[in-house]
Amino acid sequence: MPESNSYGLKKALGYFSLTNIVVADMIGAGIFTTSGLLLGQLHDPRLLLVLWVVGGGIALCGALSYSELGANFPKAGGEYV
Repeated sequence: MPESNSYGLKKALGYFSLTNIVVADMIGAGIFTTSGLLLGQLHDPRLLLVLWVVGGGIALCGALSYSELGANFPKAGGEYV
């Protein structure tokens, strides 16, 4: 059963869902718009794939940091609390 707080908001998203939301926000549509430009400069599709994996790892670190902060400060208001 989801928890609720004094503001009437319910905690319905879990660790996995929040991590995926942050990773998706960081990557966004950039994977579709910048791949062609990078491939034109790199001339090697394997290097482009390595760069996207490294960027995904960095995005995952940010997502896990936000999820830990959200677990430690369980109040409504996001990063403004």
